[in-house]
Amino acid sequence: MFEVHVATTINRPLAEVFAYYVEPQNRVQWSDHVVAGHWLTEGQAGVGSVFEITVRQWGRPLRTVRGITIFEPDQRLCYTMETRYLSVSSCQMFDPVEEGTRFSILANFRFHGLLRIFKPFLQRQQGRHLTEEAANLKRALENNGETASSLAEYPS
Repeated sequence: MFEVHVATTINRPLAEVFAYYVEPQNRVQWSDHVVAGHWLTEGQAGVGSVFEITVRQWGRPLRTVRGITIFEPDQRLCYTMETRYLSVSSCQMFDPVEEGTRFSILANFRFHGLLRIFKPFLQRQQGRHLTEEAANLKRALENNGETASSLAEYPS
């Protein structure tokens, strides 16, 4: 298992950043590997809510189901995700700062099966990936909805 932590400051109000991030369908707009996102549970988001994100992984779509474990509006959103290859526990923190919002991600990754032998490579890759995700979110919010496809420096 390994941990990745990234952070950025977004020049937008905290409540706006949190509300935009929490909605799974918005991820298509700022994440260059997400092709779809939606809630699997009805009602307001909270602990126990479940959402699905479909990502493009190794050239193929991969549906991932994520369950919210901590939900503190305008402060913190944590979720877990399990796939055949990977277990993730991720927390996104939102803190008010003079410039707007400090957005932080703290993610723990555990790879299963043969992927474990690639841990050093995957650790670097996940660090780069989450750094790019935070930068894309920042640009999308600060540039009035600019899409991830126009933000991506290179295809995943």
